[in-house]
Amino acid sequence: MALSADNIATIPALLAQYAVTHPREVVLRNKQRGIWVSVTWVDLTVRVRQIGMALMASGLAQGDVVAVLSDTRPEAVCADLGALAAGCVSACVGAQDDLERTEQLLRSTGCRLLFVENEEQLDKALMLRDRCPELRQIIIFDMKGLHDLDDAMCESLSTFLARGVAHDSANPTIWKEVTRSVTPEHQAALVQATVADATMQTLTQGNIVQLAEQVADRLGQRPGDERVAFLPMSGTMERVLGLYAALAARTVSNYLENAATLIENLREVQPTILAAPLSVWDQFRQRIVAEAANATLLQRTLFTWAVNIGESTQGNGLLAWIVRRLVLGSVRQNMGLARLRVACTGTIVPPHDLARWYRALGISLRALDSLVIPDVIGEQHHQSRANAFTCAA
Repeated sequence: MALSADNIATIPALLAQYAVTHPREVVLRNKQRGIWVSVTWVDLTVRVRQIGMALMASGLAQGDVVAVLSDTRPEAVCADLGALAAGCVSACVGAQDDLERTEQLLRSTGCRLLFVENEEQLDKALMLRDRCPELRQIIIFDMKGLHDLDDAMCESLSTFLARGVAHDSANPTIWKEVTRSVTPEHQAALVQATVADATMQTLTQGNIVQLAEQVADRLGQRPGDERVAFLPMSGTMERVLGLYAALAARTVSNYLENAATLIENLREVQPTILAAPLSVWDQFRQRIVAEAANATLLQRTLFTWAVNIGESTQGNGLLAWIVRRLVLGSVRQNMGLARLRVACTGTIVPPHDLARWYRALGISLRALDSLVIPDVIGEQHHQSRANAFTCAA
């Protein structure tokens, strides 16, 4: 894949191109009240345009900072992409961050407009807004419990979008002009340098597209691949190496109804690509082992035998293939990993025992241990500038 070769060197150019060439192809899915709702490239670009036009109608200009304080959900994705498409700079703030850290992030970035997920995140924003002098407006995704809210700084996402639609109708040529004026050199995404450090570093539009290309190429992502998006968008792993790479590769991103339904949603989606920290992969292993321990004697015996065969053969050979087909295939199916082709562990090479155990199941854990993010080389990137992927030994 070489997006830049097709003159796609910015996020708005990428969205515009795929909306034309693959208009009805699904790019996102979101589970709502137990039903998966699909979003096509056309649907996505319409919503991104509405948000971008609303930002302009609200007085924001290219280079102004927009922040998203939310769990990972389609509204947060559209807010992020809308800001990028309008030439603004987007920052994602962790919904679990405490007040002090949230304030530090908003103050240090000079955030002018803040998207918040719900009443809980709005309360946090209202408590610190007096300490964030650049903040002018707060947009709320979910108005549950907030219908009586009367605050001049705050409004619902639906009201905000309506302003964007009206501004677009009154100025039908502006959107194309603005998105075309966004260049690869424009500042675009603010990301945290390390997990522990609240300092934000800047990626340009060109950085984002280049990284998206590199990740998709090295992982072998392709159109029609499926992933489950459940990590915080405040982290580089989900936002840059997950979302942006998925957009570049036309990988479908599936968004959970809530975090507690991860295993259920994995079973339904059966993703082909899954990126998760080592702790999550270890939790999956513990869950499988615990379920096996509660099975019948015959099932426990077969499971132990199959894993031992897989580990002793390093997952290779006819016997390993047979036990995966006859025994371990159902284990992967039950965990939602039956179709998994690419398994990422973030930036840390997995321990030998964990990698060996997953290899027994036919899953090779790979570490993004050294992909360069310009000016964002911190602990989570092993302070390395080598541009390569490492397969766990």
